[in-house]
Amino acid sequence: CQDTAYETVKILPEFRFWIPNSFSPDHNELNDVFKPVTYGISNYSFEIFNSWGQLIFKTKNTEEGWNGTYKNLESPQGTYIWKVSYRNQVTDKTEEKAGHLLLFRSP
Repeated sequence: CQDTAYETVKILPEFRFWIPNSFSPDHNELNDVFKPVTYGISNYSFEIFNSWGQLIFKTKNTEEGWNGTYKNLESPQGTYIWKVSYRNQVTDKTEEKAGHLLLFRSP
């Protein structure tokens, strides 16, 4: 007795969003750049603001992160605000996230 069955299987892309809470751009190749870890997103925008609300970094490239400088000068140690928006490819919805980070400089 033979039988054949067909079923459509939809494989969704993987989605992942993770962002650290601090970094130390001291040129030791460890935590020198601040950026989210993302998979399964599109229409990406990533921004960093100083404590006065001034935009000091912006990118639409998921591979580019902030190196702790503004206008080619080292930004001081302290707390900064980040904002990310993207389209989640699994849910097909636009999502926005925001938070703060600590830029740490070694003495």
